[in-house]
Amino acid sequence: MKVKHYDTLTPGNNEPYCQALVTYLRCLNETTLACRGNLQFYTNLFAMRKQFREFGCASYKQREEQNRSVLITCPPGRMRICTLFGDPHLIRFDGTMQSCTEEGARSLMDNRHFLIQVTNSNVRNQAHTTSVNKITLLIRNHNCTPSLRYEAASDEETLPISFVDGVRGHETDDHRKTVEVLNYQIIRHDDHVEIAMHHIQSSVHIRRRGPYLSVSVVVPINLQGTWTSAESLCTTGCRNRSIIEIDKVLAASNRYAKCYARKLHVPIKLATERCKTVNATDHFFDACVFDLMLTGDEYLVAMARDVQSDQRALLPDLWHPSGRQNISVYNHLVNSTFSNCLPSSSNIRSWYLASFILLVAFLLFWDQH
Repeated sequence: MKVKHYDTLTPGNNEPYCQALVTYLRCLNETTLACRGNLQFYTNLFAMRKQFREFGCASYKQREEQNRSVLITCPPGRMRICTLFGDPHLIRFDGTMQSCTEEGARSLMDNRHFLIQVTNSNVRNQAHTTSVNKITLLIRNHNCTPSLRYEAASDEETLPISFVDGVRGHETDDHRKTVEVLNYQIIRHDDHVEIAMHHIQSSVHIRRRGPYLSVSVVVPINLQGTWTSAESLCTTGCRNRSIIEIDKVLAASNRYAKCYARKLHVPIKLATERCKTVNATDHFFDACVFDLMLTGDEYLVAMARDVQSDQRALLPDLWHPSGRQNISVYNHLVNSTFSNCLPSSSNIRSWYLASFILLVAFLLFWDQH
Protein backbone atom coordinates (compact mmCIF):
# COMPACT_ATOMS: atom_id res chain seq x y z
CA MET A 1 0.00 0.00 0.00
CA LYS A 2 1.42 3.37 -1.06
CA VAL A 3 -0.12 6.33 0.72
CA LYS A 4 1.35 9.78 1.21
CA HIS A 5 3.10 10.12 4.61
CA TYR A 6 2.96 6.34 5.12
CA ASP A 7 5.74 5.24 2.74
CA THR A 8 8.00 4.24 5.64
CA LEU A 9 5.41 2.04 7.38
CA THR A 10 6.04 -1.67 7.74
CA PRO A 11 3.05 -3.88 6.86
CA GLY A 12 2.09 -6.08 9.81
CA ASN A 13 0.47 -6.18 13.23
CA ASN A 14 1.65 -2.80 14.45
CA GLU A 15 -0.29 0.30 15.46
CA PRO A 16 1.05 2.81 12.88
CA TYR A 17 0.25 0.53 9.95
CA CYS A 18 -3.13 -0.51 11.34
CA GLN A 19 -4.11 3.13 11.87
CA ALA A 20 -3.15 3.84 8.27
CA LEU A 21 -5.35 0.92 7.19
CA VAL A 22 -8.25 2.24 9.27
CA THR A 23 -7.95 5.69 7.68
CA TYR A 24 -7.76 4.22 4.18
CA LEU A 25 -10.68 1.83 4.77
CA ARG A 26 -12.84 4.61 6.16
CA CYS A 27 -12.24 6.61 2.99
CA LEU A 28 -13.04 3.60 0.79
CA ASN A 29 -16.19 2.69 2.72
CA GLU A 30 -17.53 6.23 2.44
CA THR A 31 -17.00 6.14 -1.33
CA THR A 32 -18.62 2.75 -1.98
CA LEU A 33 -21.85 4.05 -3.56
CA ALA A 34 -20.09 6.55 -5.80
CA CYS A 35 -17.71 3.85 -7.10
CA ARG A 36 -20.29 1.14 -7.69
CA GLY A 37 -19.18 -1.07 -10.59
CA ASN A 38 -15.54 0.10 -10.54
CA LEU A 39 -13.44 -3.09 -10.54
CA GLN A 40 -10.20 -1.38 -9.46
CA PHE A 41 -11.96 0.26 -6.52
CA TYR A 42 -13.33 -3.05 -5.22
CA THR A 43 -9.99 -4.78 -5.76
CA ASN A 44 -8.36 -2.21 -3.46
CA LEU A 45 -11.21 -2.41 -0.95
CA PHE A 46 -11.07 -6.20 -0.63
CA ALA A 47 -7.26 -6.15 -0.37
CA MET A 48 -7.36 -3.62 2.46
CA ARG A 49 -10.07 -5.57 4.31
CA LYS A 50 -8.01 -8.75 3.98
CA GLN A 51 -4.94 -7.04 5.46
CA PHE A 52 -7.08 -5.58 8.25
CA ARG A 53 -8.20 -9.09 9.26
CA GLU A 54 -4.85 -10.82 8.78
CA PHE A 55 -2.92 -8.23 10.82
CA GLY A 56 -5.51 -8.21 13.64
CA CYS A 57 -6.06 -4.46 13.41
CA ALA A 58 -9.47 -4.48 15.14
CA SER A 59 -7.95 -3.67 18.54
CA TYR A 60 -6.09 -0.65 17.15
CA LYS A 61 -9.23 0.55 15.37
CA GLN A 62 -11.21 0.45 18.62
CA ARG A 63 -8.51 2.37 20.48
CA GLU A 64 -8.33 5.01 17.76
CA GLU A 65 -12.10 5.53 17.60
CA GLN A 66 -12.32 6.07 21.35
CA ASN A 67 -10.34 9.24 20.85
CA ARG A 68 -12.21 10.46 17.78
CA SER A 69 -15.67 11.94 18.01
CA VAL A 70 -15.72 15.63 17.31
CA LEU A 71 -19.20 17.11 17.26
CA ILE A 72 -19.71 19.69 14.51
CA THR A 73 -20.91 23.16 15.43
CA CYS A 74 -22.22 25.66 12.91
CA PRO A 75 -23.58 29.20 13.20
CA PRO A 76 -27.34 29.40 12.49
CA GLY A 77 -26.82 31.29 9.23
CA ARG A 78 -24.99 28.30 7.81
CA MET A 79 -27.95 25.92 8.23
CA ARG A 80 -30.51 24.96 5.59
CA ILE A 81 -33.86 23.12 5.60
CA CYS A 82 -35.68 20.94 3.08
CA THR A 83 -39.26 19.69 3.48
CA LEU A 84 -41.65 17.32 1.71
CA PHE A 85 -45.30 17.36 2.76
CA GLY A 86 -48.91 17.31 1.60
CA ASP A 87 -50.12 16.21 -1.82
CA PRO A 88 -47.03 16.51 -2.12
CA HIS A 89 -45.10 19.77 -1.96
CA LEU A 90 -41.33 20.10 -1.86
CA ILE A 91 -39.43 23.04 -0.38
CA ARG A 92 -35.81 22.71 -1.47
CA PHE A 93 -32.68 23.92 0.26
CA ASP A 94 -32.70 27.05 -1.90
CA GLY A 95 -36.19 27.95 -0.61
CA THR A 96 -38.10 27.30 -3.83
CA MET A 97 -41.29 25.25 -3.68
CA GLN A 98 -42.37 22.65 -6.20
CA SER A 99 -45.49 20.52 -6.27
CA CYS A 100 -45.11 17.19 -7.99
CA THR A 101 -46.91 13.94 -8.57
CA GLU A 102 -44.19 11.31 -8.45
CA GLU A 103 -44.95 7.72 -7.50
CA GLY A 104 -42.44 5.25 -6.10
CA ALA A 105 -39.23 5.71 -4.12
CA ARG A 106 -36.95 8.74 -4.45
CA SER A 107 -33.94 9.98 -2.55
CA LEU A 108 -34.83 13.10 -0.58
CA MET A 109 -31.22 13.64 0.51
CA ASP A 110 -28.03 11.62 0.21
CA ASN A 111 -24.65 12.57 1.66
CA ARG A 112 -21.70 10.76 3.22
CA HIS A 113 -23.38 10.72 6.64
CA PHE A 114 -26.98 9.70 5.93
CA LEU A 115 -29.60 8.89 3.31
CA ILE A 116 -33.31 9.78 3.40
CA GLN A 117 -35.59 7.91 1.01
CA VAL A 118 -39.27 8.73 0.57
CA THR A 119 -41.94 6.62 -1.09
CA ASN A 120 -44.97 8.28 -2.68
CA SER A 121 -48.16 6.48 -3.62
CA ASN A 122 -51.45 7.36 -5.26
CA VAL A 123 -53.86 7.56 -2.35
CA ARG A 124 -57.12 8.39 -4.17
CA ASN A 125 -56.79 6.58 -7.50
CA GLN A 126 -57.00 9.90 -9.32
CA ALA A 127 -54.57 11.62 -11.66
CA HIS A 128 -51.99 13.89 -10.01
CA THR A 129 -52.80 12.62 -6.50
CA THR A 130 -49.88 11.24 -4.51
CA SER A 131 -48.58 11.60 -0.98
CA VAL A 132 -45.71 10.35 1.16
CA ASN A 133 -46.54 6.97 2.69
CA LYS A 134 -43.08 5.77 3.78
CA ILE A 135 -39.90 7.43 5.02
CA THR A 136 -36.59 5.63 5.52
CA LEU A 137 -33.54 7.21 7.18
CA LEU A 138 -30.22 5.38 6.98
CA ILE A 139 -27.47 6.84 9.18
CA ARG A 140 -24.17 5.65 7.82
CA ASN A 141 -21.40 4.17 9.92
CA HIS A 142 -19.12 6.89 11.27
CA ASN A 143 -16.41 7.10 13.89
CA CYS A 144 -19.05 8.73 16.14
CA THR A 145 -21.96 6.36 15.44
CA PRO A 146 -22.75 2.91 14.05
CA SER A 147 -25.04 2.33 11.08
CA LEU A 148 -28.66 2.96 12.14
CA ARG A 149 -31.94 2.66 10.28
CA TYR A 150 -35.26 4.39 11.00
CA GLU A 151 -38.50 3.65 9.15
CA ALA A 152 -41.93 5.27 9.30
CA ALA A 153 -45.00 4.17 7.34
CA SER A 154 -48.43 5.72 7.05
CA ASP A 155 -50.20 2.41 7.72
CA GLU A 156 -48.73 2.14 11.23
CA GLU A 157 -50.76 3.38 14.20
CA THR A 158 -48.06 5.79 15.40
CA LEU A 159 -44.58 6.87 14.41
CA PRO A 160 -41.86 4.54 15.77
CA ILE A 161 -39.87 6.01 18.67
CA SER A 162 -36.75 3.94 18.04
CA PHE A 163 -34.57 2.67 15.23
CA VAL A 164 -35.54 -0.64 13.60
CA ASP A 165 -33.22 -2.58 15.94
CA GLY A 166 -34.99 -1.14 18.99
CA VAL A 167 -32.28 1.28 20.15
CA ARG A 168 -33.15 4.90 20.87
CA GLY A 169 -29.73 6.39 20.12
CA HIS A 170 -25.97 6.16 20.50
CA GLU A 171 -23.41 7.66 22.89
CA THR A 172 -19.65 8.12 22.73
CA ASP A 173 -17.34 6.69 25.38
CA ASP A 174 -17.51 9.95 27.32
CA HIS A 175 -21.36 9.70 27.32
CA ARG A 176 -22.03 12.38 24.75
CA LYS A 177 -25.10 11.61 22.66
CA THR A 178 -24.30 11.55 18.97
CA VAL A 179 -27.66 10.28 17.70
CA GLU A 180 -31.04 10.02 19.41
CA VAL A 181 -34.73 9.63 18.61
CA LEU A 182 -36.83 12.30 20.34
CA ASN A 183 -40.52 11.59 20.80
CA TYR A 184 -42.78 14.66 20.92
CA GLN A 185 -45.99 12.64 21.29
CA ILE A 186 -45.63 12.68 25.07
CA ILE A 187 -44.70 16.36 25.31
CA ARG A 188 -47.15 17.85 22.79
CA HIS A 189 -49.65 15.02 22.24
CA ASP A 190 -48.57 15.22 18.63
CA ASP A 191 -47.40 12.48 16.24
CA HIS A 192 -43.99 14.03 15.71
CA VAL A 193 -40.56 12.40 15.95
CA GLU A 194 -37.13 14.01 15.62
CA ILE A 195 -33.98 12.05 14.80
CA ALA A 196 -31.18 14.27 16.06
CA MET A 197 -27.70 13.66 14.63
CA HIS A 198 -25.65 15.76 17.02
CA HIS A 199 -22.30 14.65 15.59
CA ILE A 200 -23.06 16.51 12.34
CA GLN A 201 -25.49 19.08 13.80
CA SER A 202 -28.31 17.78 11.63
CA SER A 203 -31.85 16.65 12.35
CA VAL A 204 -34.75 14.92 10.61
CA HIS A 205 -38.32 15.76 11.65
CA ILE A 206 -41.12 13.37 10.72
CA ARG A 207 -44.78 14.18 11.29
CA ARG A 208 -47.96 12.26 10.71
CA ARG A 209 -51.48 13.54 10.18
CA GLY A 210 -54.00 10.80 9.47
CA PRO A 211 -52.70 8.80 6.47
CA TYR A 212 -50.15 11.46 5.51
CA LEU A 213 -46.46 11.79 6.41
CA SER A 214 -44.19 14.81 6.17
CA VAL A 215 -40.43 15.04 6.56
CA SER A 216 -38.08 17.99 7.14
CA VAL A 217 -34.30 17.78 7.23
CA VAL A 218 -32.03 20.46 8.72
CA VAL A 219 -28.32 20.35 7.84
CA PRO A 220 -25.25 22.60 7.75
CA ILE A 221 -24.82 24.14 4.34
CA ASN A 222 -21.69 22.10 3.63
CA LEU A 223 -23.67 18.84 3.95
CA GLN A 224 -26.57 19.70 1.66
CA GLY A 225 -24.86 18.56 -1.54
CA THR A 226 -25.53 15.16 -3.08
CA TRP A 227 -22.86 12.57 -2.30
CA THR A 228 -23.54 10.19 -5.17
CA SER A 229 -24.39 10.82 -8.80
CA ALA A 230 -28.06 10.08 -8.06
CA GLU A 231 -30.52 12.95 -8.07
CA SER A 232 -31.97 13.97 -4.71
CA LEU A 233 -35.17 15.95 -4.30
CA CYS A 234 -33.70 18.52 -1.89
CA THR A 235 -30.99 19.53 -4.35
CA THR A 236 -32.26 18.85 -7.88
CA GLY A 237 -36.01 18.92 -7.22
CA CYS A 238 -38.85 17.03 -8.90
CA ARG A 239 -38.52 15.57 -12.36
CA ASN A 240 -39.82 18.01 -14.97
CA ARG A 241 -42.52 15.65 -16.23
CA SER A 242 -44.03 15.32 -12.75
CA ILE A 243 -44.15 18.99 -11.75
CA ILE A 244 -47.58 20.52 -11.13
CA GLU A 245 -47.62 24.25 -11.85
CA ILE A 246 -49.49 25.16 -8.69
CA ASP A 247 -49.66 28.87 -9.56
CA LYS A 248 -51.61 28.03 -12.73
CA VAL A 249 -53.83 25.58 -10.84
CA LEU A 250 -54.76 28.21 -8.26
CA ALA A 251 -55.50 30.73 -11.02
CA ALA A 252 -57.48 28.34 -13.24
CA SER A 253 -58.69 25.62 -10.91
CA ASN A 254 -61.76 24.67 -12.97
CA ARG A 255 -59.69 24.17 -16.12
CA TYR A 256 -57.19 22.05 -14.20
CA ALA A 257 -59.93 19.90 -12.67
CA LYS A 258 -61.57 19.36 -16.06
CA CYS A 259 -58.25 18.55 -17.74
CA TYR A 260 -57.28 15.83 -15.26
CA ALA A 261 -60.76 14.64 -14.28
CA ARG A 262 -60.27 15.92 -10.73
CA LYS A 263 -63.13 16.86 -8.45
CA LEU A 264 -63.00 20.19 -6.63
CA HIS A 265 -64.08 19.07 -3.16
CA VAL A 266 -64.00 22.59 -1.70
CA PRO A 267 -64.61 25.80 -3.69
CA ILE A 268 -61.41 27.78 -3.95
CA LYS A 269 -62.88 30.78 -2.12
CA LEU A 270 -63.81 28.64 0.88
CA ALA A 271 -60.41 26.93 0.77
CA THR A 272 -58.59 30.28 0.93
CA GLU A 273 -60.70 31.40 3.89
CA ARG A 274 -60.08 28.14 5.74
CA CYS A 275 -56.32 28.31 5.22
CA LYS A 276 -56.28 31.85 6.58
CA THR A 277 -57.70 30.58 9.87
CA VAL A 278 -54.62 28.39 10.49
CA ASN A 279 -52.29 31.34 9.70
CA ALA A 280 -50.70 29.64 6.70
CA THR A 281 -48.76 32.13 4.57
CA ASP A 282 -46.82 32.29 1.29
CA HIS A 283 -45.82 28.83 -0.03
CA PHE A 284 -47.62 27.11 2.82
CA PHE A 285 -50.80 29.03 2.07
CA ASP A 286 -50.68 27.96 -1.59
CA ALA A 287 -50.11 24.33 -0.57
CA CYS A 288 -52.94 24.47 1.95
CA VAL A 289 -55.43 25.89 -0.57
CA PHE A 290 -54.37 23.44 -3.28
CA ASP A 291 -54.67 20.39 -1.02
CA LEU A 292 -57.96 21.38 0.60
CA MET A 293 -59.55 22.36 -2.71
CA LEU A 294 -58.68 19.06 -4.39
CA THR A 295 -59.13 16.66 -1.46
CA GLY A 296 -61.35 18.32 1.13
CA ASP A 297 -59.07 16.73 3.74
CA GLU A 298 -58.55 18.69 6.96
CA TYR A 299 -55.49 16.56 7.78
CA LEU A 300 -53.64 18.35 4.97
CA VAL A 301 -54.65 21.75 6.34
CA ALA A 302 -53.15 20.78 9.70
CA MET A 303 -50.03 19.47 7.99
CA ALA A 304 -49.41 22.76 6.15
CA ARG A 305 -49.70 24.57 9.49
CA ASP A 306 -47.37 22.07 11.22
CA VAL A 307 -44.66 22.29 8.57
CA GLN A 308 -44.76 26.08 8.55
CA SER A 309 -44.40 26.10 12.35
CA ASP A 310 -41.43 23.73 12.08
CA GLN A 311 -39.66 25.96 9.58
CA ARG A 312 -40.17 29.01 11.79
CA ALA A 313 -39.01 27.19 14.95
CA LEU A 314 -36.05 25.30 13.48
CA LEU A 315 -34.42 28.13 11.54
CA PRO A 316 -35.79 31.45 12.83
CA ASP A 317 -32.87 33.37 11.28
CA LEU A 318 -34.01 32.25 7.82
CA TRP A 319 -37.71 32.86 8.44
CA HIS A 320 -38.72 35.99 6.53
CA PRO A 321 -42.35 35.53 5.42
CA SER A 322 -44.20 38.18 3.46
CA GLY A 323 -47.43 37.23 5.20
CA ARG A 324 -49.32 36.70 1.92
CA GLN A 325 -52.71 35.05 2.41
CA ASN A 326 -54.30 35.40 -1.02
CA ILE A 327 -53.89 33.98 -4.52
CA SER A 328 -54.54 37.22 -6.40
CA VAL A 329 -50.84 37.31 -7.34
CA TYR A 330 -51.69 34.59 -9.86
CA ASN A 331 -54.58 36.42 -11.54
CA HIS A 332 -52.50 36.97 -14.68
CA LEU A 333 -52.55 33.19 -15.19
CA VAL A 334 -56.34 32.88 -15.23
CA ASN A 335 -56.37 31.82 -18.90
CA SER A 336 -53.75 29.10 -18.44
CA THR A 337 -54.10 25.83 -20.30
CA PHE A 338 -52.85 22.39 -19.30
CA SER A 339 -51.26 19.66 -21.38
CA ASN A 340 -51.67 15.87 -21.49
CA CYS A 341 -55.30 16.12 -20.41
CA LEU A 342 -57.28 12.96 -19.72
CA PRO A 343 -60.28 12.15 -21.93
CA SER A 344 -63.53 13.31 -20.37
CA SER A 345 -66.30 10.84 -19.55
CA SER A 346 -68.41 12.21 -22.44
CA ASN A 347 -65.52 11.66 -24.85
CA ILE A 348 -65.09 8.12 -23.54
CA ARG A 349 -68.81 7.40 -24.06
CA SER A 350 -68.61 8.80 -27.60
CA TRP A 351 -65.60 6.59 -28.33
CA TYR A 352 -67.39 3.47 -27.11
CA LEU A 353 -70.51 4.37 -29.14
CA ALA A 354 -68.48 4.93 -32.29
CA SER A 355 -66.63 1.65 -31.75
CA PHE A 356 -69.93 -0.19 -31.27
CA ILE A 357 -71.40 1.26 -34.47
CA LEU A 358 -68.30 0.27 -36.44
CA LEU A 359 -68.47 -3.25 -35.01
CA VAL A 360 -72.15 -3.64 -35.97
CA ALA A 361 -71.46 -2.31 -39.48
CA PHE A 362 -68.58 -4.76 -39.88
CA LEU A 363 -70.72 -7.72 -38.76
CA LEU A 364 -73.54 -6.77 -41.14
CA PHE A 365 -71.06 -6.43 -44.01
CA TRP A 366 -69.52 -9.81 -43.16
CA ASP A 367 -72.95 -11.48 -42.96
CA GLN A 368 -73.93 -10.21 -46.44
CA HIS A 369 -70.78 -11.66 -47.97
